[in-house]
Amino acid sequence: MEIEAVCTVRLHSNGLATRSAVHVDGQETSASESAFAAHEAEIDLEPGEHVVALCCRSLSSMVPPSRPRARWRSSLVPDRRLRWLRTPLIGRIPWAGTAPVIGPWAGLEMTPIDEHEVRIRHVRTRMLEDGHGVVSIGLSSRECAVVHVSCAGAARTLRIGSGETTAELRVADPELWWPSTHGDPVLHALVLEVDDRQTEVRRVGFRTICAERDHGAFRLMVNGQAVFARGAVWAPVDPLDLDGSGEGVDQTVRLLVESGVNLLRVPGTDAYASPALMEACDRHGAMLWQDTPLASVDPPEDETWLQDLAAETEQWARRLGEHPCLAVWSGGSENYQQAVLSGRAPQVWTSTALETTIPRAVRTGAPDLVYVANSPMGGAPPTRSDTGLSHYFGVGAYRRPLSDAVTSGVRFAAECLAFGCPPDPATIDEAFPDLGAHGSGDSWSRWRRDGARDPGASWSFEEITQHYARELLGPPPPRGVPREDEVPPGPVSDRPVCSPEQLSAERWTVEHVMTQVLGQWRRADSSCDGAIVLASRDLAPGPGWGLIDAHGRPKAGLRGFAAACARTALVLLDHGLDGLHVHVFHDGPERLRGQVDITTITAQGGPGPSAQVGVDLAGPGEQVIPVEPELGGFLDITGAWGFGAAAYDGVDVELVPEADSETAGHALRASFLRPGAHGITNR
Repeated sequence: MEIEAVCTVRLHSNGLATRSAVHVDGQETSASESAFAAHEAEIDLEPGEHVVALCCRSLSSMVPPSRPRARWRSSLVPDRRLRWLRTPLIGRIPWAGTAPVIGPWAGLEMTPIDEHEVRIRHVRTRMLEDGHGVVSIGLSSRECAVVHVSCAGAARTLRIGSGETTAELRVADPELWWPSTHGDPVLHALVLEVDDRQTEVRRVGFRTICAERDHGAFRLMVNGQAVFARGAVWAPVDPLDLDGSGEGVDQTVRLLVESGVNLLRVPGTDAYASPALMEACDRHGAMLWQDTPLASVDPPEDETWLQDLAAETEQWARRLGEHPCLAVWSGGSENYQQAVLSGRAPQVWTSTALETTIPRAVRTGAPDLVYVANSPMGGAPPTRSDTGLSHYFGVGAYRRPLSDAVTSGVRFAAECLAFGCPPDPATIDEAFPDLGAHGSGDSWSRWRRDGARDPGASWSFEEITQHYARELLGPPPPRGVPREDEVPPGPVSDRPVCSPEQLSAERWTVEHVMTQVLGQWRRADSSCDGAIVLASRDLAPGPGWGLIDAHGRPKAGLRGFAAACARTALVLLDHGLDGLHVHVFHDGPERLRGQVDITTITAQGGPGPSAQVGVDLAGPGEQVIPVEPELGGFLDITGAWGFGAAAYDGVDVELVPEADSETAGHALRASFLRPGAHGITNR
C-alpha cells in the first residue's frame, strides 16, 4: 500500500475468520477470538509504502475447555471445538459447494480520515402511537460542527460538540415500509449535511412489527396487519463469498420477491446478513429473519464466553437493525431440537445464552424486533408442529402423505419442504453435459455428490422427491435392460440414471407438492401463519434444495411456490370427499375484480362442463369456489368416491382481472390432473 502524504487512516472490518489479528508494518492494530467481532483502528501513516498483514489462525490452534462437557452432541457440526469458537458453520458442515470461512468474510476497508469528519454511527427509526415517526441518529465528530439533518419532509439544524451525540428527528405521518406482498416497500432518504462540506445519505424505512402468540400461534403483524409470511431459508449466492456481490444478491432477492416471497431467514448455520442482502430486502420488500450463528450445539455457560456473545449480538443487532426489513431475531437454529432428539429432559437443556444473553443484547441494539429463543420453539417439546415454530418435514424427509401438512396442524413452519429438485435442462446441459440414461460415471458421481443430503443420512433428498413422484404418478414399470437408443419408460425410474422423463417427473412433483401444501397453509381457515422453504438457492449444481439453481435460474420449486404464494394467486385444492375447490388469494391493498373460467377435460380428452364465476375482493382476502356445484352437480373429478371408471381427467381454471380493475394485468391459470390421467407424465 502506497501513501503519498502524512495521513491518518481508519482500518475497519466487520469480521475476520476465525481467530485473527491485523498488523500494519509489523505492529498489531487489533485482534479477536471471534469471526463476528469488528476490527477497527486509527493509524497514523508517513509517506511511503506500508504493509497490511492479516493473521488468521487455524482451528487446530484452539484448545477449548474440556469442562464442563456439552450436555448433548451435535449431529450437524462434527468438530466439538465449534461449540466454543465463534465462526460461521457453513463450510464446517459437510455440504456440497462449501468450504470453511477464512479471512475478511465481512469485508476489510482502509479509508483516510478527514480532521473535520462527522460520522453517522448508527440509525434507528420507530413509530409513535399518533402515527408520527422518529429517526434517531448516533453521530460522532472530531470537533464542534453544525449539522443539518433531513428526512421525509422533516428537517433540523443543530450544533454538536466533539465526541458522540444522538440527534432525533420527528417525521409527520411518513409513508410506511411494507413487505411487497402487502404494499410498497417505501424508503426515505436520510440526508446529513455538515457545514456545506460533507453530505451523507442513508435509506431508512418506517414500520411496526410484532408477533401474536396466543394459543400457540406465531402470527407476524406488520403495521397492524396480519401477514401470512412465506419465504425461504437464505443460502449464499456464492457459498465461498459470504459478503456477496451486490448484483448477484439483488437479482436473487428480486426473483424471489417476484414469486411471492416476503420473508428470508438467515439460518444459524450461516453468518450475519451482508449489507448487500439487507439493502436488497429493504429495496424489494422482503422481511428478514436473522438467526444468531449458533446451530444445534449446546451453548457454553462460561461467563467470559457469554460476555463476548452479548457484545457480538448487540453490535450486529444495532447494525442490522438500521434496516426496516429486519423483523425477527432468533437465538439460533435447532439447539433445543438437538437436545430433544438426543433424549435430554427439558430441565437439562435450558440455556443462558438463548434465554437471557442474546435477547437482552437484541433489545439494546434493536428493541423493536420480534425475538424467539430458538427455531424450532414454542411447543412442549419444541419439535411439535401444532404449537409455535416448527421445522416441519412430515411432507418431505419423513415421507408422510400430503394430507399430513393439514392434519399436523402446523402453526408456523420456520423450515419446511426440503426436496432434492433437478435444475432445468439448460443448467444440466452446462454442468453435466454427458448426464443421461447412459451418462458417464463421472457425471453420475458428481450428480450424487452435489445433491442435497443431510450429514449422516443414508439417503439423498432427491430420493425423497422420487418417493413422492411414485406416490403421485404411480410406480415405475418393471426393470428391464434398454437398448442403446432407448430411454427407460415410465414416469420415475428406480435405477441410477437421469432420463429426461425421470427428471421431468421429479420437477413436476416438486412443483405440485409446493403448490398444494403452501396453498393449504395459506387458506383463511388454516391454522398456519407462515412457511419458510428450505432453501432459496442451490449451493452447487445438481438436485439441491434451492428454489433457484446454482447458476441463478428458477427451478420447478419456485414455480410451485409462486403459484400458491404470489401476491394474487389462483390455486386448485383437493378437499377430499367435498371435491375440488378454487381458491383465489389476494394480499394487496387494491381491489381485485375479475372472472374465473372453469373448464373440464373428459377421460376421452374432450371438453366437459364449464362455468364462469365472478371474483370481487375489496382488499386482502380469499374467495373460495367449490367447483362441482358451479358445474351443475356431482362429478367426482378427483376420484375420491371411486364409483366406476373415472369420467374426467382434469380441470383448468383461469382468473382474468377486469380491464379497469386496479389489478388488471396478466391472467392467472391453474390445473388439476387426476393421477394417471393422459399427459400427466409430460408436465
